[in-house]
Amino acid sequence: MKRMHIYLAALAAVTGVAHATDQPIDITATVETFCSIDGTASGTLANKSINLGTFGATGITAASTGTLAAALAVICNTPSNVTLISTNGALVATASGSLQNYINYGAVTTGLPTVQASVTANTTTGVSGTAVTGSIAAQTSAFSANVNVVVTPVAATTLAAGNYADVLTFRIVPQ
Repeated sequence: MKRMHIYLAALAAVTGVAHATDQPIDITATVETFCSIDGTASGTLANKSINLGTFGATGITAASTGTLAAALAVICNTPSNVTLISTNGALVATASGSLQNYINYGAVTTGLPTVQASVTANTTTGVSGTAVTGSIAAQTSAFSANVNVVVTPVAATTLAAGNYADVLTFRIVPQ
């Protein structure tokens, strides 16, 4: 019996030794690049508008120029390029005759983290459809910001009566 206990103790000592083994498991994921304006990465965006007001027969003077802004909630999860684009190159009216039928303006962003985008809509023809693209404002990192687009009309005299319009596009493109 004593031998049996020694044998069982020896057997337990030999078979009771455990060996640990590790197996690393790599876990990965990919997040696609995106930029969003007002919570929409694609599809229909909310309408934004800036009404510069009504100007008198004497036109736009330095005293009547002001700045108005449209607010945009912008998110981009990667570095990106921001550009402002004037579709007509100015606010243009369909009025005919010898009076000026365009209102030039400047537009600039505020609130971007790296550098601001701007465009100068400055035509001398009053012809619709001559797009003007501002310089590219490269954003060097991912960001979330409340961005304003500020528009300031340029002084002008003796404007033709009518409704003046342009479409200013805020474009953001992941790099």
